[in-house]
Amino acid sequence: MDVDKILNKKEAKLAFEKGVEFLNKKDFKNAEVQFLESLTLVPNRTSVIYNLIQIYYRLKDARKLEILVDLCKDIKNTKEVKLAIAYKEYFNKNYKESIKIGESLINYSSLKEDDDQILFLLALNYKFLEKNLKTLNIYRKILFRNRNDDAILENIGYFFLEQGKAKKAYYYFKKAYNINPNENNILWNMSMCHFKIADLQNGFKLFEKRWDISSAEDRKSTRLNSSHTDISRM
Repeated sequence: MDVDKILNKKEAKLAFEKGVEFLNKKDFKNAEVQFLESLTLVPNRTSVIYNLIQIYYRLKDARKLEILVDLCKDIKNTKEVKLAIAYKEYFNKNYKESIKIGESLINYSSLKEDDDQILFLLALNYKFLEKNLKTLNIYRKILFRNRNDDAILENIGYFFLEQGKAKKAYYYFKKAYNINPNENNILWNMSMCHFKIADLQNGFKLFEKRWDISSAEDRKSTRLNSSHTDISRM
């Protein structure tokens, strides 16, 4: 019996569980640290890879996605690694290639919960290719099972905002805000909706609220960086 392997698995499981806790709190940086520790102890765990993909998308970090793909070259044909490659292509603006990979990983007639990450990527790609109806249909498929996902709600809101439908956009931004009231992007988009319909008073109120949160985060960032702590925002 290899005692080291058993200990590694236990430590890897503990790190993974901590990573999930941080991810649920949207603390992506600490989640990344825990998941990478888990992956170091027990390489090629697809569940860890799947969660790291989510983090690197949120942090818009194409470089780390590429590193992740290289680290997992021994399991390059797994669904999780192919998804990481598809995200890498998306960040490199190779939208058609990203769609090709994503569509090969999904069966629309029998969707599962872990397909939502693929659907989300496909929606992002179709949006950039201006396939608006397809984009909206995919977002709705995800939302059907994830009604409390602020990222999905925000993306649907942004989709409608780009279409010039400010009131409909605001409906989704407001739902996202109720779930995650400290996300600057949501407040910014809500204020833009007010400006679009010439409601300047409420637009400026939300803009000022966003400014207050940004200022607090900047102060926090300054304190953390002075102690050599690396932090990232989405």
